[in-house]
Amino acid sequence: MTLEITKSASPEIILYKKDHLSRKQLTALVNRLQDPIETLVRWKDANAPKKPDIIDMGVIIDILISNPEIMERPIIDDGERAQICRPPEIALSFL
Repeated sequence: MTLEITKSASPEIILYKKDHLSRKQLTALVNRLQDPIETLVRWKDANAPKKPDIIDMGVIIDILISNPEIMERPIIDDGERAQICRPPEIALSFL
């Protein structure tokens, strides 16, 4: 649904499940993220590690480099700010 909402918008759609993000790309994304960084990880997925007691950018990036498939999705990123669009209607307010 988010892909449909953003079809006519300018943010780039990155299919990161297909093309995993590098450490540099993840760091940049985290720096633009409007949500708390721990929300980038799908903690309830079967492949997700136990949620650590102390969470910082390095921990989240290390987890997502090791397990890119547990990254929350979809994310809209306009190059200045990024937002997790769950539920999809969040994409409307982002645009």
